[in-house]
Amino acid sequence: MTAPDANAQTRINKLIRITEALGEIFAQENRLIRDNRADEITPLQSEKTRLAAEYMQSIRELAQDRADIEGANTNQLAQLRNLALALEERAVSQCAMVEAQASKAAAS
Repeated sequence: MTAPDANAQTRINKLIRITEALGEIFAQENRLIRDNRADEITPLQSEKTRLAAEYMQSIRELAQDRADIEGANTNQLAQLRNLALALEERAVSQCAMVEAQASKAAAS
C-alpha cells in the first residue's frame, strides 16, 4: 500500500466513523421525537453539533485533495456513500416529524 493510499483509507475511515456516530444521534433523536419525548434531545445537541462540524471539516479536506479519494478502497467509498444516504434520510425524517408536531401544536 502506498502512502497516498494509506492516507486515503485513514481519511475515509475517519469520515465513516463520524458519519456513523452522527447517524446514531439522529436515530436516537428520531426515536425520542416519535415517542413524544423531544425534551430528552437536549443532552444530545452538543455532541451532534461537534460531530456535524467535524463531518463538514472532513468533507472539505477530502474535497481539497481529490487524489486521496481516488486512492481509497472502493468498498470504503461504497460504505461511506450508504452511510451518507442513511444520514440524509434520518435528517429528512426528523425535519418532517418536527414540522408535523409543530403543525399539530399550532392547530391545537
